[in-house]
Amino acid sequence: ARIYNPEKNGIVERRYVTILEWIVTMLTNSKLSDGFSVEALHTALHIINMLQSRPLGFEITQELCTWKADYRKLRIFGCGAYALVPKDKR
Repeated sequence: ARIYNPEKNGIVERRYVTILEWIVTMLTNSKLSDGFSVEALHTALHIINMLQSRPLGFEITQELCTWKADYRKLRIFGCGAYALVPKDKR
């Protein structure tokens, strides 16, 4: 019989807790309801994927050392936004 013990995978469990903390923090700071938790999750995962991390057990290549993430399109979670309607469609 196979016994599943997620608490034995410390790295994944810690990442899970970190993502939950990010979601709660983003919702609290933006004063948005819990209905926006999926959007907060997507934002947290997008930011985590943008962060540079070194894969365990692999050598860092020159490409990874020189790669820079582009943070210019990031905005504060929950800030006001407007949809752009092209002039010919107004």
